[in-house]
Amino acid sequence: MEGSSVNKKFDHEIRVATLKTLELFQDLSHDLLLELSKLTTIRTLKKNEVIFEQGDVAKKFTFVNKGMVKVIRSLKPGQEMILRIATEGEFFGILAIFSEQTYAVRAVTEGEVTLVEIPKEPFFEFLDKHPEIYRKFLKLSSQNSQQMMRKVPEMALTRIESRVAKILLNLTKKIGYQEDGLYQLDMPLTRKEIAAMAGTTTETVVRVLGRLEKTDVIEMNKHHIILRDQDYLESLVDETDHL
Repeated sequence: MEGSSVNKKFDHEIRVATLKTLELFQDLSHDLLLELSKLTTIRTLKKNEVIFEQGDVAKKFTFVNKGMVKVIRSLKPGQEMILRIATEGEFFGILAIFSEQTYAVRAVTEGEVTLVEIPKEPFFEFLDKHPEIYRKFLKLSSQNSQQMMRKVPEMALTRIESRVAKILLNLTKKIGYQEDGLYQLDMPLTRKEIAAMAGTTTETVVRVLGRLEKTDVIEMNKHHIILRDQDYLESLVDETDHL
C-alpha cells in the first residue's frame, strides 16, 4: 500500500511538471497544478496519427506537450488547407468545445507528439473556481481563433511569396534556433504541406522556394533551412499581417 501511494504521488508530480510546460498553466502555483493534474491524461502518439476528425464531437481539451500538430480543414474532396501548426505549450480544437459543436477541422500529428488531455466538464469546473485562469484561457483562445479566421480571406488578398515568407517566419519563431548569427529551421513540413498552408500548389511552392534560394534569401538542405536574409522575408509579408 505504501509503495502504491508513493507511485501515485510520483505520477502526479510528473503531470505537474508536464502542465508547467504549457503556456496556459506556466504561472500557476504548485498546489493548483497538483489539483489540475488529477484531471489530466498524458499520451504519446506516432507520426500521422489522427487526434480527432472533422465532424467528431468535442469532449476534451487538448494541449501539446512535445512535438507538433497540424490543424487541417477539408475544403472539398482531395483539397485540404493546413490552418495552423500547434507547437509545444499550445492548445487546439477549442472553438468546438466552447460553441458545443462538432470539430470543423481535424488534427493530425507531425512526428511523434505528446499530448495533455483534460475532459471538458471537469476542466470547466476548475476554470469556474479560478477565474483568472479562465480570463487568460479566453484571451489565448481568441488569438488562436482570429488567426484561423483570417486564414481563408488571406489566401485571396496576399501574394504567394508573402504567404510562403510568413510561413517560414512563423515556423522559425516557434521552433527555429540561431546559429552563427543566422536563424535556422529544421523544416518539419513537406513542400506539399507548405502548399496546403499557403493555399496553393506544390509546384508553385517549389518555384517560390527555388527563387528565394537562388537570390540567397534562404539556404536549403533537405529539410533544413537557413534564413540568410530575414529582413527581406519580413519585407515580403504584407503590412496587414503585422497588425
